[in-house]
Amino acid sequence: MLKAGFIRPAQYEEWLANIVLVLKKITKAVRVCVDYRNLNIATPKDEYQMSMADMLIDDAAHNKILSFMDGNARYNQIMIAEADVHKTVFRCPGAKGSFKYIVMPFGLKNAGTTYQRAMNAIFHDMIEHTLEVYIDDMVIKSQEQEVHIEDLRKDFIRMRQHELKMNPKKRAFSVQAGNFLGFLFHQRGIEVDKNKAKAIINAPVPRNKKELQSLLENINFLRRFIAN
Repeated sequence: MLKAGFIRPAQYEEWLANIVLVLKKITKAVRVCVDYRNLNIATPKDEYQMSMADMLIDDAAHNKILSFMDGNARYNQIMIAEADVHKTVFRCPGAKGSFKYIVMPFGLKNAGTTYQRAMNAIFHDMIEHTLEVYIDDMVIKSQEQEVHIEDLRKDFIRMRQHELKMNPKKRAFSVQAGNFLGFLFHQRGIEVDKNKAKAIINAPVPRNKKELQSLLENINFLRRFIAN
């Protein structure tokens, strides 16, 4: 991160957070995160109105040609105001010292809404017409191949203007079906992602309130496919 220009050394700062290791659900790879709980407690909630996922799903379905993209290191593409950089200081184990972020890191309370606001501002005249975007998930939608190519061209120009980078490993261009926000999209409509359904079918009986809440959240995610 230091070589990438995401962080810089820090000394004698007022705020200090610790590093935590998080296991990714699917790949089981270890992600290094910063525990910003104290900073988040002191941070006012950003009341920015997030897009409703159900509306985005309905707007994107039933299109013949689709392209899907994901933001690359999404939050790290947004710079932090210099006056707030000192609040992001974290301590590395051993003698590595302390560092502070100059780009927005994962784990901040308002990171998601900040990123969504930026995407809405960048693509304000395209959203609901040629594309839909939910945080770092984007789908470009068209009814004709020729039109779709032009829509992609305009989208790429806008990205270049704002130096917005997408993940080359998470993209699909000019396809008739694909996954968006956990649902399978195609011209006929929407289907449940098999992995999402399997997670509920194979879920163990909840043993406590936290596990029950997690199960209910997963069920609620698929509520449009559940009768009554």
